[in-house]
Amino acid sequence: MVTGALAQGGYFMGDHLSTARTGNQKGYFEDREINQINEDLLAAILPARPRIIGKWFFHDRFANMQRWLARVPLGTPLAATAEITRRIQKMTRRTPYCFKDPRFSYTLPVWRPHLGDAVFVVVFRHPGRTAKSILKECHDSQYLRDLAIDFDQALAGWTLMYRHILETHRSTGEWLWLHYDQVLQPIGQARLESFVDAQVDRAFPDAALQHPAREDGVPAETLAVYQQLCDLAGYRESKS
Repeated sequence: MVTGALAQGGYFMGDHLSTARTGNQKGYFEDREINQINEDLLAAILPARPRIIGKWFFHDRFANMQRWLARVPLGTPLAATAEITRRIQKMTRRTPYCFKDPRFSYTLPVWRPHLGDAVFVVVFRHPGRTAKSILKECHDSQYLRDLAIDFDQALAGWTLMYRHILETHRSTGEWLWLHYDQVLQPIGQARLESFVDAQVDRAFPDAALQHPAREDGVPAETLAVYQQLCDLAGYRESKS
C-alpha cells in the first residue's frame, strides 16, 4: 500500500515488478531481482530443503522465494559475495529509488554500504491480522502451498522481523513509522509525503482491501513489540 502510493513519485522501483495476485489486488510493487538478492542472502544462513526428497519431506524448510517468511534469530551474521555486491550496486545506481521487500528486515546491513542517504519507511499493523493474512497468502499462492507454517510461526516471524528493525537497524538513519490505519488517513499520508519529499498518491490506499481481523492468541512478547511500534508511530489502538 505504501509503495503503491509512491509509485507516481518518480522513483525507480525495479524493472520487473511482481504482478497483482489475490493477496494484493493492486500489486506488490516488489522487484524480482531485489527479492532474489535477499533470497540468496538468506539462503546462505538457513537450512536448505533437499531437492529430491524435499518434495515429500522438510516442508518446514524454505524453498526459493519463500524466505520472506523466515525466522532469523537476532545477531545472525550475513555476508555478501562479490556477485551479490555487484548486483546490489547495479540496483542502487539508478536513483532516486524506492525498494520494498519484507526481507530487508533481515538483510539491511548488507545493503547499507550502498544506500547513501536513503531513508526508511516502516509500515505495520496488528500482528494477529498480519499472521492471518500470511496464512491466507500461503493457501492462495501456488509457490507457498508446499510450505508448512502455522499461525504461531507466522507470529514468530513477524516478531523477529520487527525486533531486527527496532533493536539493530533503527540506530542508524532516518526512520518513519506508520501504522496501516494511519496510511489510510490524510494526516498519515501527509507525514509520508513530507518524509520522502515526493508526491503521494492519496487515492491509492483502499480501506476496503483490509483483511479480516484475528487478534486473539498473540503472545505478550509480540504484543510488546507491536506496542513499541505504535508508540513510535504515535498511533493509539481504537478500543471500539
